[in-house]
Amino acid sequence: MLSIMSGTLATIRVARPEPVTGAYSPNMRFHQGLGLAVIFFLLVVSAPAAAHPLDVVAYDHWAYGALYRLAAAGAAPLWAASARPLARFEIARMVAKAQGRVTAGAVRLGPADAEALRALGDEFAEELRLLREGNPQSGGGTVWAGLAVSGWIAGDRPLRFERRQGSGVELSRLYLSGRAGDVAVQAGRDALWWGPGFRGAFVMSDNAGPVEALRLCLTGERLRVVKVVAPLAYPERYIYGFRVDWLARDDVRIGVSETMVGVGGLSLLYALNPLPLASLFRRPPVHNDNYNLALDIDWLVRPGLLLYTELYADDVVGVGSAFPHRLGGTAGALLLDPFRDGRTVLRLEHSRAANWIYGTRGQVADYVRAGRALGHWCAPDCELWSAELTRRLSAEASASVAYELVRKGEGRLGQTWSDPVDAWRRLYLSGIVETTHMVRLAYQWSSPRSLSQAVEIAWATVTNAGHVTGAARQDLYLRWEARLAF
Repeated sequence: MLSIMSGTLATIRVARPEPVTGAYSPNMRFHQGLGLAVIFFLLVVSAPAAAHPLDVVAYDHWAYGALYRLAAAGAAPLWAASARPLARFEIARMVAKAQGRVTAGAVRLGPADAEALRALGDEFAEELRLLREGNPQSGGGTVWAGLAVSGWIAGDRPLRFERRQGSGVELSRLYLSGRAGDVAVQAGRDALWWGPGFRGAFVMSDNAGPVEALRLCLTGERLRVVKVVAPLAYPERYIYGFRVDWLARDDVRIGVSETMVGVGGLSLLYALNPLPLASLFRRPPVHNDNYNLALDIDWLVRPGLLLYTELYADDVVGVGSAFPHRLGGTAGALLLDPFRDGRTVLRLEHSRAANWIYGTRGQVADYVRAGRALGHWCAPDCELWSAELTRRLSAEASASVAYELVRKGEGRLGQTWSDPVDAWRRLYLSGIVETTHMVRLAYQWSSPRSLSQAVEIAWATVTNAGHVTGAARQDLYLRWEARLAF
């Protein structure tokens, strides 16, 4: 593998296991050639994996993006991509709703959106058939096992948003899924994403990679509830997540996410809590639990214009406290077909994050896994401006160009304040601010269903690099990644 950053020749290697995922990590005694063999296997094998209604569709599958664009057109439900991943039969229900609205003449689609809806119909044909027959849970048993392997080749020094570097292979998905009454169940290793943000999410994102978790999902006509319990550093630290999505109207979706990082082993109080607002049931302060809350909204202003926002709070301080709130937020817009060519999507997004978020005193309940935040990659102490233009080549393939401005203060993940003066003085864009201007080019495609690939190149100029006044550098980062599902 040619190292883009240093120009030296590196070897293909199996990715090192992360501290909390040793049970699923590759054996590091395997010969380094195993990494090359698996990557070659990902490239040449193209036999599609069998589908099952209980199979869980990966959080970054093309179907979510296609459904979210159909939601922006007024066809699909607005919660198409707000709580990923979802089981195939849950996605099929959204596809059926979109097909019904288009067939009834309530929505008119452009050529690319119509093509996407046809492709979704083909992808989920068996689940749609079972829905029409009134039995979406049949079709080959009550439990499904899923497995996916990812391989990548990338620059040795990734940009801030990218966790992959060098080359490696990881077991990106390994799970059992099933159904208990009306509740979809998934247990095992997978990546999670909560919220409408495209460049990052504050409560649950892929920034720290896949996690081992138990996930429950109950979906009604206008209400979806998701519960997650996951070990972060077994047996001392667990994360407990609760999310509710409500379709208040066909053009408004409201979501509430909360997570609690609890220390001292598994807490039944948090694990079994059936209600949102877990802060009402918190354990005594001696446990030093870390509570996070977010409110996010999708608003379809008109067909073709979708606005969204996420407001995040990490331990909001009480009335009269001398310390500041620790907050973050995202606002964005999705514009379909801005150039009237039928295939282009423009997304604009802005995020801000105060210093001190994701951390606790003594770092015992930090919102961190394997050295990276479970939420937004930019946080803490930063702002992000992003504009991305995507050309839909087909339902399963797209090419995009993006410009991003990242301003990062000196605040570091896991830092806590020492006193109120320190807290206010370094609350946002503290110290010497590092500024990055970046251009990204990406091409993503999935063909056949079991194999998805992405190629990305990013070029960035950095001023005040490393928070040193006047220091400057230029970065070039290249990544190829493939994932094969079984």
